[in-house]
Amino acid sequence: MANQSKKQGTGTNKQRAFQRVNLPGRVYIHDENRLFIAPLNNISAGGLFIDGLTTIQEGAEVKIVVKSPTLQRSIQACGRVVRVEKAGRVGLAVQFNTITKDTQVVIQESVDRAQYKAVQAKLAA
Repeated sequence: MANQSKKQGTGTNKQRAFQRVNLPGRVYIHDENRLFIAPLNNISAGGLFIDGLTTIQEGAEVKIVVKSPTLQRSIQACGRVVRVEKAGRVGLAVQFNTITKDTQVVIQESVDRAQYKAVQAKLAA
């Protein structure tokens, strides 16, 4: 995997296997019975965080489609809800367990572009 690195998680001692970035977009998430549409908070090649959605239980297997103007194309993956946050930052975290390498590359390229733009903005300030 190109440009894969470890990054320390915010406020924790856990190491992240993939860099993540905040992106605008919508997540279409389907559990066994229901389809939800919710705002994308952030994404990495290993998973994502969805704002405001807390009705799917931790451990649930889900199918996901992500649409964002920042991504080169829609992202499709299967994953598992690994965390539901009901206080503070409300939403849920999904870890991808079925995703193609091509899809991971599309996500990683978006992460790289966003990080490059952030560095350029800091240098220009």
